[in-house]
Amino acid sequence: MNIDIHTLILIIGISHLMQVLVFFHQYKINQYIKGPGWWLTWSAMETLGFALILLREVPAFTQWSIIFQNPIIFLGAIFIYIGVLRFFNQKVNRMLIISIITSYAALHLIFIFVRNDILIRTLVFDAYIASIAFITAFTLFKYKTKAFVSSINFNIAIFIVHGAIFTYRTIMILSGTPFDGVFSQSLFNLVQYFDALIVALLWTFGFIIMLNQRLNAEILETKAHFEEIFNTSPDTSLITRLSDGLIVDLNENFSKTFGYTKNELLGKSTLDISMWKNPKDRLAMIQNIEENGYVENFEALFQRKNGEVLTGLISAKGISLNGNKHIISITRDITDRKEIELNILKTSEALTFLAQFTKTTSNSDFFEKLALYLADALEANFVCIDKLEGDGLNATTIAVWHDGNFEDNVTYALKDTPCGDVVGKAVCCFPASVTRLFPNDTVLQDLKAESYVGVTLWSHSGTPIGLIAVIKKAPLSNQKQAEELLKLVSIRASGELERIEAEETLKDSEQRLQFVLQGSELGFWDWDLKTNEVKRNEKWAEMLGYKLDEVEFTVKQWIDFIHPDDQAIALKSIQDHLDGLTPTHKLEYRMQVKTGEYKWILDQAQAVAWDSNRKVIRMSGTHTDITERKMAEIALQENEKKYRLLFQNLSVGFALHEIILNSDGNPCDYRFLEINPTFEILTGLKANDLIGKTILEILPNTESYWIDNYGKVALTGMPVSFENYSVELNRHYHVNAYSPEYGKFATIINDITEKKQVEIEIQNKNVELTKISSDKDRFISILAHDLKSPFNTILGYLELLTENVRIYDINKIENQIEIINQSAQNTYNLLEDILMWARTQSGKIPFEPKKIICSRICEEVLLEIKFLADIKKITISHSSVEDIAIFADIDMLKTILRNLISNAIKFTNPGGKINISIKQQANSLIISVSDNGIGIPPETINKLFDATQTTTTKGTTYEGGTGLGLILCKEFVEKHEGKIWVESEVGKGSTFYFTLQKE
Repeated sequence: MNIDIHTLILIIGISHLMQVLVFFHQYKINQYIKGPGWWLTWSAMETLGFALILLREVPAFTQWSIIFQNPIIFLGAIFIYIGVLRFFNQKVNRMLIISIITSYAALHLIFIFVRNDILIRTLVFDAYIASIAFITAFTLFKYKTKAFVSSINFNIAIFIVHGAIFTYRTIMILSGTPFDGVFSQSLFNLVQYFDALIVALLWTFGFIIMLNQRLNAEILETKAHFEEIFNTSPDTSLITRLSDGLIVDLNENFSKTFGYTKNELLGKSTLDISMWKNPKDRLAMIQNIEENGYVENFEALFQRKNGEVLTGLISAKGISLNGNKHIISITRDITDRKEIELNILKTSEALTFLAQFTKTTSNSDFFEKLALYLADALEANFVCIDKLEGDGLNATTIAVWHDGNFEDNVTYALKDTPCGDVVGKAVCCFPASVTRLFPNDTVLQDLKAESYVGVTLWSHSGTPIGLIAVIKKAPLSNQKQAEELLKLVSIRASGELERIEAEETLKDSEQRLQFVLQGSELGFWDWDLKTNEVKRNEKWAEMLGYKLDEVEFTVKQWIDFIHPDDQAIALKSIQDHLDGLTPTHKLEYRMQVKTGEYKWILDQAQAVAWDSNRKVIRMSGTHTDITERKMAEIALQENEKKYRLLFQNLSVGFALHEIILNSDGNPCDYRFLEINPTFEILTGLKANDLIGKTILEILPNTESYWIDNYGKVALTGMPVSFENYSVELNRHYHVNAYSPEYGKFATIINDITEKKQVEIEIQNKNVELTKISSDKDRFISILAHDLKSPFNTILGYLELLTENVRIYDINKIENQIEIINQSAQNTYNLLEDILMWARTQSGKIPFEPKKIICSRICEEVLLEIKFLADIKKITISHSSVEDIAIFADIDMLKTILRNLISNAIKFTNPGGKINISIKQQANSLIISVSDNGIGIPPETINKLFDATQTTTTKGTTYEGGTGLGLILCKEFVEKHEGKIWVESEVGKGSTFYFTLQKE
């Protein structure tokens, strides 16, 4: 079958043009969805690309067609991929897109202008198109959702086929398939053109289905959201038919508000359930909806299932459901708000009423007006205002209003009446059936009362003093409003009632006070703040040397009598009490008497009457002559001043404390009450840091010795005197402590630190002298004993030689000379040890450490004393780590080694062995000298390094010694901050160890 390629390309272009129109329509109606705009661009680019193919045969356009045809079609494929990403609201990787476009454009242009090769251009185009197709299929798979999975799967399959077609074309080129141009009727071209026609139409169809499925999903989601909003709205939501009010749907809150279940309401009309308290309100709402299409904030009364009435604010709008007119409405319950508004109105009216009586002169007038106001405000039939009698079981009426008339006041028992339940409560209410609850109350029975509300009247101290009762023949419609109104007026009524009782009490008190003052030594005054008049009694005038008729009854004269220095404080004390800042006025000040002298007066007063605003209008007080007491106090203050001066200038430290006991009654701490400046100087502690604090708060490591001693003083009263050292203060103190009263103690301290230091220095000197004396004795003992014996030997053998030199043969002479030589050598060693020890004790041996190699020093010492080992045929081995540097004094180190090795030779049997070892530790060396000699008994080991217990032992060949060698070793090792010790077993040998610091 012959297929005209030109016609096929034209058909493809027309089909893409149709796709442009389709995607343009989708783009216009779904602009909030991002994908269709990019797909529209793809279809436009494809149309242009295939138009350029047809223009190839027009010579003027051939070159331009070759340059732009494939890049435009390739860009269209890129736009499909971007559109898929944006459809799923995914971010586009711009760098990736730019890289793909740039790389393709570069290859395309290279194989046009650098090397014109249509086959390679086609290969690059097919490979890139196939790659984009597979990437698009993968993107669809990656982001597909359940809402439109079927259409996405369809598109995935289409793009895989699309990618496979161009992969096939790529393989054909690589396998050598010839390419005759874009207009040849080859399978190579037909595959591409049928892909552009059929596959492109299929994915366009798939994109439209995918778009519609998304729209349907969004509609379903929006519907679900609407239903959720409808059902969870805090207001009542209702859908009804406009014609007859038939309920189509309602939310849960509607059911809760009106008390019906959803099943009870569906299929019924709002008129069937009598939802509208006034059906005319519904007709008015419908009229507004028909005229305007909606109604907002329409206020109406509605009725619940239980008959309760609520006030609602309804907003509604006409809608169409299944071709019929319906109303969707939202109703907000504003019953509480309306009640609050009504309460505010009633409160405002009550405040306006009470404001009329701020200056009432007649108490009965106020209470009668109040009863009349309450009857009107609460539509009551009976209002009663009572004051309670002393036992609280009876009440006397102050004002009784009954159906338009005031009745006479009476006293009645509260028992079996609602008033008995009110007393002691803030408010008490019986909104219905009160007569049945109190069958013995004759007033309720006569009235045939239905409801009762009452409130207690309280005094300023919180004591019940009266009550207000309101009775109605009908049930109480608004209980909360009635209770709030009564509580509001009760505040003012309580003040008025308390004022009446105060005035009555004051009259009785004044009469009794006059009788008391006549027999007392008190001056009395009474001040009326409204008239500024002051009443005084005869005693008040006599205190100042006047007769009563000689004084003025004014506040001014009282001020004039006060000493000028005391006037300001006296006036302030009065004013503070009037302002409520102090419970009483109580003050001592000076007043001038008739002779011109001054007396000390104790003035005590208190407010006794107030007006309706709780402002003081009357004040009463007394004057007492306290001159003698004040003079005694002044004398005492002078003595106190003298004592304080002495206290401050004491040359010893003084402190007053109180002892603190634990739960067992034992002293555990003490508190500072007072200290003088000298105490501060001696202890370094400041009064500001001490007063009121305990010793363990200030010095937490204070020894219990101090607390125990002071506790005995405070609790027994027995004084103590002692000296002790304070670790916390690092000072020595001499302390005298005594108890001025039980539980307290005073201390007088002296710092004896310098004295103690002198004593310690003397003790140290005595110890040093004792040691020097002991060293001298030991030195003399050594000289007398240890040196005497070898000299006796030398002298004895010399005398024998002198006498028999011509008789003895040469062998005997040599033998005795050897003995003399050995004795002389021992004597020399003894002298060397004694002199070395003496020099250490006098501090005349210098300590000059420097860097040295330990093993080399050890070898030098061995060379010096090897002859001693050779005499006894003793083998000495030496093991060490080479070239270990230490920091030591060479002479002292040689002395240590010489003494230890000599001792090992001395106490090792002929033919024995000695080993010298040097080992490393972290920062030191351990040097040891061990032998297999006679060993050292345990009781002797502890004396080896003790200078006070020097001991000497003869060697294996009767070598002698002073016992000072090891003591020298210990002193020299400790100068190097090292340690020396010995391990030994009798009969098996000994090992001496010492440590030295490495460099």
